[in-house]
Amino acid sequence: MKEIMGNALRKSNAEYTEIRIEDVTASEVIFRGEELDNISSSRTTGGIVRALYKGGWGYATFNDLNGMEISVKEASESARLTGKGESQLAEVVPVVDKITAIMEKDFRQITLAEKKAAIEEYNRIVMNHHEKIETSNVGYQDSFRKVWYANSDGAYIEDERPFVTGYIMAAAREGHNVQVGLEASGGTAGFQLVEGLQVKAETVAKRAVELLFAPPVTGGKYTVILNPIRII
Repeated sequence: MKEIMGNALRKSNAEYTEIRIEDVTASEVIFRGEELDNISSSRTTGGIVRALYKGGWGYATFNDLNGMEISVKEASESARLTGKGESQLAEVVPVVDKITAIMEKDFRQITLAEKKAAIEEYNRIVMNHHEKIETSNVGYQDSFRKVWYANSDGAYIEDERPFVTGYIMAAAREGHNVQVGLEASGGTAGFQLVEGLQVKAETVAKRAVELLFAPPVTGGKYTVILNPIRII
């Protein structure tokens, strides 16, 4: 990729040019109540070119690497059309670096069927916990983002960014009284973040049911928690 981006940058006739490319793979599994609401996987690739000439910036985007050189030319020509003044760039040492993601359990190696099975089990625990449980929202999302950056000053960076999210929500009802239990977590981690959450699913459902019978709050001044999300 470094060579490809370098060749494209040499097509520019601007004073400064940079290219940023992102490739993202993602998957999602969501249960609402007894039903599988969504299951999907996707991959998207795209990039942007910025060029500077006499204080004027030009931009061009692409979603096919074969169009990178054309976008470089388009961005640089746009900059030349808008530039009427003087460019001022700080002198910097070009950064060349590669950041590789480290995951205990790479979610890209887990099949979509396996992800569905894990989330389905947590959802089943919630829905079977108590007759007062009316519905649920149990979901999983992951994404692996790889970013490449290069500029005409000689900088080149590769960066890998994994992210995984899991959440378990239970809603219990007693007449017009509806109460919710929730546990959620997310971070730059692997699939292990959402494994072994059977006890958490039980806890979420239990909390929702118990809140139905909680005493009402008496008016007054209280210390409050501004972020209600509990980390799994």
